[in-house]
Amino acid sequence: MNQQLYLQSFRLTRGWGREALSEAIPGWKVAEMHAPTGIYITCGFDQLVRYVGSAHRPSVTHGVYRRITEHPVHWQLQWEWFWIIPLRTETPLDVVRAIEGQVIDLLNPPMNRKLHPLKFVPVYQDRKHPADSQAA
Repeated sequence: MNQQLYLQSFRLTRGWGREALSEAIPGWKVAEMHAPTGIYITCGFDQLVRYVGSAHRPSVTHGVYRRITEHPVHWQLQWEWFWIIPLRTETPLDVVRAIEGQVIDLLNPPMNRKLHPLKFVPVYQDRKHPADSQAA
């Protein structure tokens, strides 16, 4: 995994992403990240992608971290580096899952078992300024 692949994954959010990371985060630092909703890409020591997952916990400040800790410990022991794609808190669950599926299809991680059918990811529209989106 590298910055270029991460940014390619981030673009799959179609505007639902908050802010792209500049580099991978070591596992111990993920707990400090404010990310209630997002996609996480796990890598081993060698920076090879192992697993892609998602969290949708709008009311939990560290929702992505909490989700990661729910995986079996023998999986977590293989994950040293994380590329987090923080999503907007208001991202609907079906959009989170669609983005996750597209990132899985792009990266083809060996620890993902579920098949994610390709789903449409709608472009994010700022609901605070409806007049702007109608003018376009």
